[in-house]
Amino acid sequence: MVIRRGYIESYNLSVQHEFSRGFVANIAYVGTHSIRQQTSVNINAAPPDGGTAGRLLNTTYGANTNNTDINSLQPFQGSVYNGLQAQLSRTSATHGSTGVIYTFSKSMDASDNSQANGLIFAYPTYWSRNWALAGYDRKHNFQWWSTYNLPFGKGQYFLTSGPLRYLVGGWKINTVLSYVSGTPFSITASTGLLNAPGNTQLADRNVGVNPVLNANNNGARQYLNPAAFSDVSTGAGVTTARFGTSGRDSVRGPGLFNLDASLKRTFPLHESFALDLMVESFDVTNTPQFANPASNISAGGFGTITTSNANRTLRLSGRLSF
Repeated sequence: MVIRRGYIESYNLSVQHEFSRGFVANIAYVGTHSIRQQTSVNINAAPPDGGTAGRLLNTTYGANTNNTDINSLQPFQGSVYNGLQAQLSRTSATHGSTGVIYTFSKSMDASDNSQANGLIFAYPTYWSRNWALAGYDRKHNFQWWSTYNLPFGKGQYFLTSGPLRYLVGGWKINTVLSYVSGTPFSITASTGLLNAPGNTQLADRNVGVNPVLNANNNGARQYLNPAAFSDVSTGAGVTTARFGTSGRDSVRGPGLFNLDASLKRTFPLHESFALDLMVESFDVTNTPQFANPASNISAGGFGTITTSNANRTLRLSGRLSF
């Protein structure tokens, strides 16, 4: 089998301007386009109501030729990323530095992990329905970092002389605050009525009903509105096998808020010897970072959030450098 190898195109345009008092602003457009990205394609899928006999290899070479999924890594639809990136920063060697970074972006593809994830709509007639938001898409990404020298010791405002300056001087605080949109995911349903081996069934989307109960309340256990979706196999008026009306990665999960901070000081010991002491706190506010909710409408607990990685962590470390 001869294939045309894919390639990646990248393009960007940025404008930078320096203001007074050390402030520097930068705004940029960044784009990436993957052509013929390799994707795991099931070459033996069946159409709706095709059953085992309708698998592609069976219809081509005769019944019972092969009744299992066969995945082939081959060039497919690729991926696209477009982002607007803005940054405002101020650097000061004496008192500290800070910067705000914001990215507004959109990532689209047909399969997220090209060498591991398959297609939701594997039968060729429905390939176009795979093109949607990437599962790793983060629409909004806000970052604020800062480095602040405590105002004690040599060259600062307080305790510039005397024995105390050696103890309290030279300490530096570092912080990183992140506020990021959640990732998209698909609402799946039972595959009984679909009868299309090799494909994934999606739920029906009920028009006019908000799928998320409270997007701003990440602590809400019931994140999705069950009234916004229906199982295709049990929906009213269902008489023929078909895919659900919802799309791939059509719902966005809960976002992420995180604040990390550290306090650091370097103590000179002798000539080239120095001791670095650091106290770090990860997730200072102890804010839960919830995973996406249960997404199969035909299974128990649909739309509820069951896992998170919420835990504030403290760490004290020392390093001797020479």
